Amino acid sequence: MSKKPNPTQSDTGRAKTQASVLAFQLPGSGAAEQAAPDWVQIFPAGPVVATNDGRAFRITDPVRLAAAINAGKMPVLVDYDHRSYFEPYDGGDTLAAGWCSAVEARADGIWARIDWTPLAAQRIRDREFRFISPEFSVDRETGEVAWLAAISLVNRPAFTMTALARSNPNQGDDDMRAIATALGLSEDADEAAILAAIATRNTELASARTPPADRFMPRADYDAVLARATCAETELASIRTAQRVAEVDAVIAAAVSAGKIAPASKPHYVALAATDAGFEQVKQLCATLPPVVGSVPVGDVNQPGTALSDVERHIASSMGLSDDQYISARASLRAADNT
Repeated sequence: MSKKPNPTQSDTGRAKTQASVLAFQLPGSGAAEQAAPDWVQIFPAGPVVATNDGRAFRITDPVRLAAAINAGKMPVLVDYDHRSYFEPYDGGDTLAAGWCSAVEARADGIWARIDWTPLAAQRIRDREFRFISPEFSVDRETGEVAWLAAISLVNRPAFTMTALARSNPNQGDDDMRAIATALGLSEDADEAAILAAIATRNTELASARTPPADRFMPRADYDAVLARATCAETELASIRTAQRVAEVDAVIAAAVSAGKIAPASKPHYVALAATDAGFEQVKQLCATLPPVVGSVPVGDVNQPGTALSDVERHIASSMGLSDDQYISARASLRAADNT
C-alpha cells in the first residue's frame, strides 16, 4: 500500500473551503504521468461542510461515520460523473472507475482507499478527471451526512441535498418552491414574500408562547376566578329560590286571607307554584277567584239537590264537577267534619 497523500492546497482544494468544498483535486494530478493515488479525500473536516452554491451539511462525528461505512457488506462504487445515480435512459451508466475498500477519519476530513480500474487510472494520468466527489445520503431534519453511497471522478463537484455531490444550479430554486408551498404561498413566491411569511410565523409563535397579559391570565388565576364565579352562581340560585318561596307564600297567604283559598288547600297551590309557569297560573287564579270561604250561609244546604251559589258553581265548574257531584262531595266533607 502506498503512502497516504495529503490534499493539495490549491484554488480547488481546502484552501477555499466555502467556494469549492468537496472539490478535492486528486493528489499529483497536476503532474504528467503521475500514478493514480491510493487514498483520496472525500469529505472535509466538519462539523459543518458547505457547497459552492451555498448549502451546508454536517459531519459531527467523522469517526462514527467512517466506521459505519467500513461496516458495509459491499465495497463502495467509484463511477464517472455520478452516472450510476441515473437510469440508463437518462444517461446513467454503472461502469466502475474503481472500488472503495476502506475509509478513514483524519484531522482534515475523511479519506477513502480506492482500487482503480486500469482505465480510470489511465484517465487520471491523462488528466481527463482531476477531482473527487462523494454521493451520500443526508438526514433531512438535521442535515447530518448519514451514508456514503458512491464516489465519483468529476470535474465540477459540489454538494446536493439528494446525496449527489455534483453541481445542481436548479436545486436552490426547488428548495425555495418547497419552502413557499410549506408556508402556504404560491410556488412562484419570491424571496421577499417567503421571508415575510417566515417572519409572520415567528411572530405568531412568539405570541403563542408569551400571550399578552391583557388578553390572557395564568391558569391558577383562571381557576380561582372560575371557582368564585361558580360559588356566586350557587349563592344567587339560593337567593332566587328563597325569593320565590317568599313570593309564593305571600300570594297564597293573601288568597287565604281574602277567603279565595281554604287554608287546607294551601299545600296544593304551593306545589302548583313550584315552576315558573305554575306560579303564573296560581297568581292568575288567585286574582280571578271570588271569595269562597265563609261566603255560603251556614243553613244554606248541606244536602244533595240543594241549589249552588254562584261561587260554588264557579268552583264546581273549575273542578270539572256537575252541580250534583259538587253538592254530594260537599255533604260528605261536612259530615266528616261533624264526626
